[in-house]
Amino acid sequence: FIAMDVMCCTASIMTLCIISVDRYLGITRPLTYPVRQNGKLMAKMVFIVWLLSASITLPPLFGWAQNVTVERVCLISQDFGYTVYSTGVAFYIPMAVMLVMYSRIYKAAKVSAEKHRFMNFPKHYEEEGVYCLEASSRAHHSSRRTKAVEECATLSKLLRQDRKNISIFKREQKAARTLGIIVGAFTF
Repeated sequence: FIAMDVMCCTASIMTLCIISVDRYLGITRPLTYPVRQNGKLMAKMVFIVWLLSASITLPPLFGWAQNVTVERVCLISQDFGYTVYSTGVAFYIPMAVMLVMYSRIYKAAKVSAEKHRFMNFPKHYEEEGVYCLEASSRAHHSSRRTKAVEECATLSKLLRQDRKNISIFKREQKAARTLGIIVGAFTF
């Protein structure tokens, strides 16, 4: 029972660690991330998490640092070497990785937010794009009017694409923020 408890808790912590790395890659490499993240890679990651969890749980069951029974209470091994190994691999290393990943996510999100900040663009949009200013479409010559309408249509398409990118970015940011709160509670 204690071995399964240790194994499941370790797998949970390692999963949080893997998720932080995954979120970091999703935010810092948005174009290549979806291509690399496939079911096979995810299955390997889950397998590695459970393998590392087993590497912490199984040693006491196979002779390294025997578990202790005191007054009919079974305790996980109190051996100093095993304790350092198990707490390091199960808690301190994953926590350090998570803190580094979330600090990098925060910095990357801050830089990306600065890149996507719009100044002097109209705040109200039509369903299909921005309102084109009437003054530009009232140009004296027909060719200037056509050019102004084309420029307005191009600007509209660019803004729609940027809104889509910003929406994806905000979703990633929200996921990172939520996991940051979870990691903060875990660390505390």
